[in-house]
Amino acid sequence: MIKIKRLHFKDLNGLRFLAFIPVFLFICASLLRNDKSEVTLEIFELFQYLATNSFDFFFFLSSFLITSLALREYKYNGMFSLKKFYIRRLLRIIPLLLLSFIFAFYFHDKIISFLRLTPIPSNTIKYYLIGVPNFLANNLIVERYIYTLSIWVVFMIIQFYFIWGIVLKFFKSSLISVSLFFIILGTITRIVCVKYNINYLFNPLSYGIAIGMGAILANLVRNKNGIIDKIKLLSIIKIRTIYIIGILITISLYPFLGEGYSSSILPLINSLFFGFLILEQTFSKKSILKLRKYKLLNRLGKISYGLLIYMPIIGTALIIAFESIDKGIESPMYKLMFLITTFVFSWIAADLSYNSYEKIFARIKRDFKKV
Repeated sequence: MIKIKRLHFKDLNGLRFLAFIPVFLFICASLLRNDKSEVTLEIFELFQYLATNSFDFFFFLSSFLITSLALREYKYNGMFSLKKFYIRRLLRIIPLLLLSFIFAFYFHDKIISFLRLTPIPSNTIKYYLIGVPNFLANNLIVERYIYTLSIWVVFMIIQFYFIWGIVLKFFKSSLISVSLFFIILGTITRIVCVKYNINYLFNPLSYGIAIGMGAILANLVRNKNGIIDKIKLLSIIKIRTIYIIGILITISLYPFLGEGYSSSILPLINSLFFGFLILEQTFSKKSILKLRKYKLLNRLGKISYGLLIYMPIIGTALIIAFESIDKGIESPMYKLMFLITTFVFSWIAADLSYNSYEKIFARIKRDFKKV
C-alpha cells in the first residue's frame, strides 16, 4: 500500500493572522472615524489601502491552498469531487455566516430601534439570497454598519469557491491558461472600476490577479519544477534582503498608487512577494523567522475566520454602547481602550466559537475528506 504524505503548510495560519491585522485596524479606524478631523480621515484611508492589500493576500492564499489540495486529490484519487469540495467549503463558512445574519437582520435593528439611533439603509435580504450583496456594497462602509464588511467578504469567498471549484473540476488540464485568464480579468475589472469611479474593494472579479497567481504557484509547487530547490538554497542575506524590500513595497504600494490606473497591477507585484513568503516559510532551511514556532500566531490564524466575523460585530456593539451613555472616544486613551477591548473580546468569542460551535460542523466535514 502506498503511503500518502499529508499535505500541510504549517506556516499559513501565522501568515493568515498577520494579514488580518490591517483589516482589524481598518474596521477600528472606520468605527473611530471623525469626518471633522483630517487626521482620523487620513488614518482611515491608510488602513483601507492596507486592508485591500490583505484581501489580495487572502485570495492569493485561498487560491494557492485549495488548488494545491485539489491537485493532490487528483494525484492520489485520480479524480476531484466537486460535490465534496462544495460541502467542505460550506461547512467551514456557514456557521459563522449564520451568526452574522442573525446579528445583521435581528439584533442590530433591535439595538438601533431601542436606542433611537439613525438607521442606515443596507442591502435587502434578496441580494444576500442570490449571493451578490458585496457587488452593491460601495460606500456603505460607515460607522455602525462596518460589520457588513465581514459578511461581504464571506460572500466574495463563497463566489470564489463556487467558480474555482468548477475550474478545478473541468479545466484542470488548462489550469495555467485559466489562471492567466483570471489575471487578465482582474486587471480589466480594476481598470473599469477606476474609470467609472466604482469601489472595487468588494468586487471578487477585482481579485482575479491574486487568484490566478496563487493557482500558478500551486501548480509550480505540485509539479516540482525546481522552484523549491532554489528557495532551499537561498542564503540568509538574500532572504533578509527580499523580506525588507518586499515588506516596504507591500505596505507602500496601495497608499501611494492605489487610486489611479496603476492600482490594476498592484496585486501582480504584491503576489510575487506573497508567493515568496509561502515558499520561504514552508521550504527554506535558512529562514530568519519560522512562524510555525509561534503557537500563539498559529492559534490566532486558525480562528481568523471567526475574528473577521466577530470583530466588526463586537466593535459595533462597543461603539453603540459608548454612544448610549454619552461617552465619546475622542481622546487617545479611549481609542486605545477601544482597540484593546475590541480585540480581546473578539479573540474570546472566536476562540469559544472555534472550540465549541464550529467543531460540530468540523466533525461533519471530516466525512467529506479530500484524500
